[in-house]
Amino acid sequence: MKNFVILLANISLNTQDSRATQETILLNENLKKANNNKEITQNHFLKCKSGFFGPDCEDRCSPGCQSSCHINTGKCNNCKPSFYGNTCNQICNTCQYRLCLQDGICIEGCKENYFGPRCSERCSIKCHEGICDSVTGHCSECINGYFGPHCETKCSSGCKNRCHINNGRCNNCKTFFYGNTCNQTCNTCKSGDCRQEDGNCVQGCKENYFGPQCSERCSNKCHGGICDSITGHCSVCSHSNYGNFCEQKCSKGCLNETCSRNGSCIEACVKGFYGEACDRTCPINCSAEGCDKHSANCHQCKTGMYGTRCDEQCPSRCTSKTCNQKTATCASCIKEYYGQYCNKTCSTGCKKKICVQLTGYCHFGCEDGFIGQSCQGRKFSIKVRHLINIHCICIAKLSFNSFTCFLVEAHFSVFNLNL
Repeated sequence: MKNFVILLANISLNTQDSRATQETILLNENLKKANNNKEITQNHFLKCKSGFFGPDCEDRCSPGCQSSCHINTGKCNNCKPSFYGNTCNQICNTCQYRLCLQDGICIEGCKENYFGPRCSERCSIKCHEGICDSVTGHCSECINGYFGPHCETKCSSGCKNRCHINNGRCNNCKTFFYGNTCNQTCNTCKSGDCRQEDGNCVQGCKENYFGPQCSERCSNKCHGGICDSITGHCSVCSHSNYGNFCEQKCSKGCLNETCSRNGSCIEACVKGFYGEACDRTCPINCSAEGCDKHSANCHQCKTGMYGTRCDEQCPSRCTSKTCNQKTATCASCIKEYYGQYCNKTCSTGCKKKICVQLTGYCHFGCEDGFIGQSCQGRKFSIKVRHLINIHCICIAKLSFNSFTCFLVEAHFSVFNLNL
């Protein structure tokens, strides 16, 4: 039994010796394989030196690796500052202070002009000085002429310099423009000067325009197209028009069809019209010479009429029925009549029945048997009763159905004789 135990012990010792011998052989073999990029672990296995990887440790780890990298893939365990990526072969130059995690996320934000988690996107060139929010990329301010989160939209062409970054509202408008975005024009304002908020002209209107925004055109009947820039009233009207806007026609009764702003004729009236506007016709019996502009009194009357407005008929016995316009006296009378108004009858004793208008004296003398200037006396012979064949000559004065006889010859006393 004792011998058996000793045998087992010898076998055990032999086994241990055998294992040691095997390890020694493996170590010797590994030592033969070792080179400058390899080293032996405590367990006598080979591994790559720091900075190397690969089956034969022939590949260098990325310079960005903090220390070692994975022996098979070369993935860095950690990156040096400013480096990122699996193999730490990318530089985070755009991170603030070049500080980033191995996945490239910037730790302290971005340098100017960059944004995004890895600060890999560049701010819009239209951001003022290229500065934008490091997270969103939104510009804090735009260069002149642009607006929007990334200053991607052009301001209105009417903006003077800048517009609001959010809504595009212009800070100021260029000349001739107005409105929030200066997209409306005030071309008719004098010097193109108008208020941004409402377009009202500051210095008034250009010629031919009126209104707060000078958007209304003066009447084409204004002389020269010129009117008041506020009211639009014409300064002067063109020929033959009147009214604030020269919208009314002068009366055709105005001479040369010219009238003032209120419609009254500047010159005289055309013959046949009267009134301030010469729009009323003269009395019907005025002659072609017309009437007075203000009173309507006729300058002359038509034949047969008289009076200031020729509304009375001349005496019917005036020659040609013509009489004095003011007094109605006849210039001459028709046959058999005399007097201022030809209302008296010539003596029947007048030759041709014609007598002088004013006196009634017979113009051509008396008919036979009549005597006197007016031929009202009669000359005749009578027999006086109780006298034998004595003829007397007497002058008879007619008085209705009787007359008085005056003896002018013989020495007889005057007596009456009734016939």
